[in-house]
Amino acid sequence: MYATSALSALVYGEGLWSKAQKDAVYSLTKYSMSFDEKNYAEFKEFLNIPLGDRRAREELQKEFPDEQVARQGLSEGGNHPKDISRIINAILWFKNVGYMKEAMRYWQEGDHLIESLRSRGDEIDGLISKINSGEITKNQDKVAAIVRINEIMSDVSNINTNLTFIEKSFSQTLSEASRQIGNILLNIIIGIILLLGGIAVIVVTYINKTVARVDRAKSEFVSIASHQLRTPLTTLKWYSGKLMADIGKINYEKAKEYAAELNFATEKMIDLVENILNVSRIELGKIEIVPQKIDIKQISEKVFEELSQKIKEKKLNIDKQYDEATEKMFADAKIVKIIIDNLLSNAIKYTPEGGDISLSITESYNGNNVVINVKDTGIGISKDEQVNIFSKLFRAKNAQSTGTGLGLYMTKELTEKCRGRIWFHSYENVGSSFYVILPKIFEREDIKI
Repeated sequence: MYATSALSALVYGEGLWSKAQKDAVYSLTKYSMSFDEKNYAEFKEFLNIPLGDRRAREELQKEFPDEQVARQGLSEGGNHPKDISRIINAILWFKNVGYMKEAMRYWQEGDHLIESLRSRGDEIDGLISKINSGEITKNQDKVAAIVRINEIMSDVSNINTNLTFIEKSFSQTLSEASRQIGNILLNIIIGIILLLGGIAVIVVTYINKTVARVDRAKSEFVSIASHQLRTPLTTLKWYSGKLMADIGKINYEKAKEYAAELNFATEKMIDLVENILNVSRIELGKIEIVPQKIDIKQISEKVFEELSQKIKEKKLNIDKQYDEATEKMFADAKIVKIIIDNLLSNAIKYTPEGGDISLSITESYNGNNVVINVKDTGIGISKDEQVNIFSKLFRAKNAQSTGTGLGLYMTKELTEKCRGRIWFHSYENVGSSFYVILPKIFEREDIKI
C-alpha cells in the first residue's frame, strides 16, 4: 500500500508542477503586454517550483544521491513535507523500472522546456527593461523591440503546448505505473486469500482509516468507492471463507470454480476503481484533451479485441460498419476509446446469450462530424427511467445486479467535453441504440489550458 501511496504523492507533485508552469506562462504573457516588472517577478516565482523539482530529480537520478539535496529541491517545489519522503522513495525504488523510467524521461524533457521558457522570459525582460529605462528611445527601435517580444511570445506559446503534451504523457505514464503495481498487489492479495483469508477485514479497515483522514471535499469519492466495492468484496470474503473451511477435502473442479469467482470479483474491483478514478478526474477538471490524428476504426477494433472473451462466452453476433471517410480524424484517442468501450461494454453486459450487437461509425451529412452508433437486442430501458440514464450512480431496475451507475455518466461528460453530443432510443425487452456525435476535427484552440 505504501508503494501506491508514494506514487500518488508523485502524481500530486506533478499537478503542482503543471499548475506552476501554466501560471508562469500566464504571468509572462501579462508582462509582455503590461511592461509591469511585478508580472516578471511573478513569472520567476512560479518557475521556482519546477526548477526546485528539477534539482531534486537530477540528484535522485545520480548513482549515489544526496537525499537532503533532493528534499530541499522538493520543498522549493511546493510539495507537502509529508509527501516529500514518499516522492523520494517512489523515485529511488522505481526510477529504472518500466513505466517509471519512461515517466522520468518525460520529466527530463519537461525540465528542458522549462529552461527554454526561463530563457525566453529573460530575453523579454531584457528588452522591456531597456524600453522602461529609456535606453531604447527611437520609435523605430521600440517597434523592433516589441516585434521581437511578440516573436518570443510565439515561441513561448509553442513551448507551452509542448509542455502540456509532456505533462499529459507524464501523468498517464504514472497512472499506468500505479495500475501495474496495483495489479501486482491485487494478485498478492488473492494469494494471501487462498492461504489465510480475511481480505474483507483488511480492506474494510483500510477504507475506514482512509475515511478518517480525508476532508469533506473527498467524502463523495469515498462514499462511491465504499458503495461500489461492497459487492466484489463480499464475494471475495465468501469464497475465501469457503476455501478455508473446505481446505483438504475440496476437489480440483470445485477449487477451480472458487478461483474463477475470486478472479471475476477482482477484475470487477479493478474496473470499478478505474471508473471511479476517471469520474473523479472529470469532476476535478483534471481531464485534458490532447487532439491528434487517430484511426477510429483501429481504436474500435482494439476495443473489440479486449472484449472478445466476453463476446465469445455469450455467443453474441457482432456486426461492424465503418465509413472510410471517418477513419482519419483529429481527436483525443484515449477519450474516444473510453467512449466506444463504455457503449460496447454496456451492450455486451445487457444483451442475453445469442443476441445481436452492431457498431457503425459514419460521417455526418455535412462532413464535419463523426457519428458512432451502438445498437443491441438487450434488456432495454423502461420509459420512466430513461430521463435519469446519464445521472451519476443511477442504475435501472432491470440492471441493479450488474451496473455501476458510472459508465454512461462518464461517457456523457467526456462526449460533451469534446464538444460532442450523446442520445439514445430504447425499448424495454427489445433493445437500445446509443448515438455519439463528435467533431471530426477538434481544434487545438478549443482546449482550455
